[in-house]
Amino acid sequence: MNPLTMVIPTYERPEFLAECLATVAAQTRKDFDLIVLDNASSKDYGPVLERFSALGIEYIRNKTNIGSGANHTKAREICSRSRFGLVFHDDDLMHPRLVEWALEALETHPRVVWAGAECSPFIDGSQPPFELWQSLEGRVEIYDDRTSLLRRILEGAPLHFGSVVFRTDALAVAGPPTEMLRRFHIVADRPYLLELAKQGSTALIREPLALYRIHAAQDTYDPHFTEDQAIELMRYYREILPLDLSPEDERLFLRHSTNYLLHAHAFTRPENRSPFRDAVKREKAEGLFRWRSIDGQGVAAVASSIGLGDAYATVRPALGSLKRAIKSKW
Repeated sequence: MNPLTMVIPTYERPEFLAECLATVAAQTRKDFDLIVLDNASSKDYGPVLERFSALGIEYIRNKTNIGSGANHTKAREICSRSRFGLVFHDDDLMHPRLVEWALEALETHPRVVWAGAECSPFIDGSQPPFELWQSLEGRVEIYDDRTSLLRRILEGAPLHFGSVVFRTDALAVAGPPTEMLRRFHIVADRPYLLELAKQGSTALIREPLALYRIHAAQDTYDPHFTEDQAIELMRYYREILPLDLSPEDERLFLRHSTNYLLHAHAFTRPENRSPFRDAVKREKAEGLFRWRSIDGQGVAAVASSIGLGDAYATVRPALGSLKRAIKSKW
């Protein structure tokens, strides 16, 4: 039996899957079982599967569409066939050594419950930034507690569940992420990874070994995501940090929380959020928001929230001046 089972959930996008499988085929370590889990697509995946038949793909097609969340849960359950599992997104691309370096971290460090890689986005229709993959060395950091891991996330380390190779027995202990999905919906992957970190150490490859595609059909644009779920995520992060924040932790947390919540407000559907002023008032009252912590992402989100949209580039110098004025006042 191979040490790793890799499952790729997919739905209605064989063209993306083909690009994904091309990067799977290029992996330097090939001792894995590969399953494509089709969530009852109407499109024909036959030509793509035939093209990559050398990978020995097991194709599983659901009889009915069970929803994205349930399909990912099914993918995690399928991974239990092996010691390690990876649920990779059909619209993403993996560096040729992602599997090699992740398994090396897990096999070298028995207490590591998962080994993940950083990610980098690209816009669908544009050339993927393969230049980011030049001269990478698989630089790994080990975190012995989840507070240290959270600090890396707050610093901006780009991480999601789809770039993580995990011990399947750790997922068995943690159980299904039902509560995480209820609390956080589409942003449940990071808190779920932090929950898994209760069982041992974690490893993060500090290089962008996964390129994730930005497109209209991805889960990120789920219409059911709410402002409350974004706030709940920041509350969860705050609970992990020490009760009495050091000045550095306070700066780190408030910078992340402020700008994340501004971004979430800007891109959450109007019916799922409060008026901008009310949202900020609520977040400040909970200690999740501070105006002087705003950065470029937050300025852009404010511009979007007040209706500037694509005009942001034109008014950016003025908004930069406003940001500096806010910081000096507060």
